Amino acid sequence: EIGPRLNFCTSWSTNAVSVCKAAGLTKIERMEQSVRTLITALDSDGQAVAVPRDVEEQCVSLLHDRMTECRYAAPLMSFRVNVNPREVFDIDITGRGRAALEEANRDMGLALDSWDLDFYTGMFRDTLKRNPTSVECF
Repeated sequence: EIGPRLNFCTSWSTNAVSVCKAAGLTKIERMEQSVRTLITALDSDGQAVAVPRDVEEQCVSLLHDRMTECRYAAPLMSFRVNVNPREVFDIDITGRGRAALEEANRDMGLALDSWDLDFYTGMFRDTLKRNPTSVECF
């Protein structure tokens, strides 16, 4: 199942909650849409076989936008999250160049393409002459 990140309330949710409140359902705080996809594999005889975990993960990674959505490993019982925010850190573009931004792109799930990587590397290294923070990149 894939749906919005738990720390991200979508505009769809805001509208749905407004409709619920207008209908007298005042205790609803959040409502979200999610998508369930069944991934199956067949052998050469057309018989169902287990999907290898790495293939499943590759398929799932193509089905959603990592910046705004995530995979739910189990059905959600609440939208509450018990997550401590990561510390803000610098991305060493002035020292390591584009490679530092590529690493942050991968590790933080930023979804920057090649043009973005070139643009932001040049902007911070050559124009601003400083390193961006993790917050600025997100």
